Amino acid sequence: MLFLVIEQSYNIYHAK
Repeated sequence: MLFLVIEQSYNIYHAK
């Protein structure tokens, strides 16, 4: 579940 948050966070951070 932690991985999911990290992946989503990374995606959002690089979603510009």
